[in-house]
Amino acid sequence: MRIPLEALKCVVYVGRIFDYQAEYRGTAFAVVYEEDDAGIKYRFPYLVTAKHVADKLEGRGFLVRANMKDGSVKDLEVNYLPNEQVKWYKHPIDESADVAVTRWTPPDAETMLIPTTMLLTDREVQQHGIGPGDEVYITGLFTYHMGTSRNTPIVRVGNIAMLPQDKIRIKRNSQTEEIEAYLIEARSIGGLSGSPVFVHPTANLLGMFKWGTNQSTSGIVMDAELFLLGLMCAHYDVELEDIGGTPIAGVGHNVNVGVGAVTPAQKILDIIQGAELNEVRLEMKKQLATTRKAKVVVRPD
Repeated sequence: MRIPLEALKCVVYVGRIFDYQAEYRGTAFAVVYEEDDAGIKYRFPYLVTAKHVADKLEGRGFLVRANMKDGSVKDLEVNYLPNEQVKWYKHPIDESADVAVTRWTPPDAETMLIPTTMLLTDREVQQHGIGPGDEVYITGLFTYHMGTSRNTPIVRVGNIAMLPQDKIRIKRNSQTEEIEAYLIEARSIGGLSGSPVFVHPTANLLGMFKWGTNQSTSGIVMDAELFLLGLMCAHYDVELEDIGGTPIAGVGHNVNVGVGAVTPAQKILDIIQGAELNEVRLEMKKQLATTRKAKVVVRPD
């Protein structure tokens, strides 16, 4: 099934200047958290990526490569704090959660914001009956062809292979970590870390009959509704020697086994709805209220 264009337009590439040239080594995507306070609607946009991607950008400004509304592509600088610092917010409890969030408003970019209502909570996973076999889509940076005049995200298709019932073990920077994650059967490579992973729930069609009989039956189809399952954070490789293979010159000694790890969307919500960002939003609303009062002009009768 073809995915909505919104799933392609929500992603951007993140990187830094290396040797006087912009290099993009990860994917991020934009979400928006909406609040209704005393009849006033507020929209707070954020940029989301994997924590191990954000760690490489931590403490300094970085670049976001985004498609613009005028048809161009631009390298946008993100450095809204003193000394070009950028604050990344991590999970308040789970230090192993491979996800990070920062404030970001895309200026004149055509980047579409994913409403946080699309993010699957643990409860909604149960409500929608999401499980192994449901189809997933990954949209993100393909480092071998990122696009020249425009960002052109790649789409990877797969399915849920395992729910996050137990923590899984991954290796990062020669260290073994245990994280809570979905396992999906879909190839992930460098550059896709931080990419959004969408899922279509499976729906049952009732009121059907077996062909040529009056015996009732049901059919299984893919629901048209799209949810954010989470974000790509890792993939598994296997040594060629372990499978009786022979290393191929110029390719390397590892083979991608076609299984990737996805940080649950619930972890993103935990950060956005956590105490730190709640406090930031409260302060922003106070500043907006002060600005509105300053604009009020009292005219004599």
